[in-house]
Amino acid sequence: MPKVYTILLAAIVAVASLVLLSVAYRLSRGKPILTPEFRNVHFLESWRSGRASHTYFSVIAAGLRNCLWIAVTQDELIVGPHFPFSLLFIPEILHLDYRVPGKRITATEEVPASAGGVVRVHFLHATGQPDSFEIDIGNVEDFKRALAAIRD
Repeated sequence: MPKVYTILLAAIVAVASLVLLSVAYRLSRGKPILTPEFRNVHFLESWRSGRASHTYFSVIAAGLRNCLWIAVTQDELIVGPHFPFSLLFIPEILHLDYRVPGKRITATEEVPASAGGVVRVHFLHATGQPDSFEIDIGNVEDFKRALAAIRD
């Protein structure tokens, strides 16, 4: 087999292995590969953008553009990537995979310089450490109402 084909085959095997590892990792952590079905959803939007506020990679990459789903259920805010953006450790690297109980959301604020409805969500991790992320919301008022309902 010529050297070019050997290199191409090695690259394909490497990418396939990385995809399988990322799927195994997400499943072992209870994270979805595909967009989950939600029961008792108070707010749901798809194909939105977002970014973590604190990480080097997320600032450089400017988050995921039009790749996220956002759901507010009875008691939590859940943000995750649509398939295939849930593969190759993309959400882990860019920190855009959130499951935040309503009681841990400390504040929300609209980002004033944004073009559109970008909302910064401040919350506490289970350890008590503060964190935040930004998401582009189509219907900001409905989103805020849904969050207010689960924060009480």
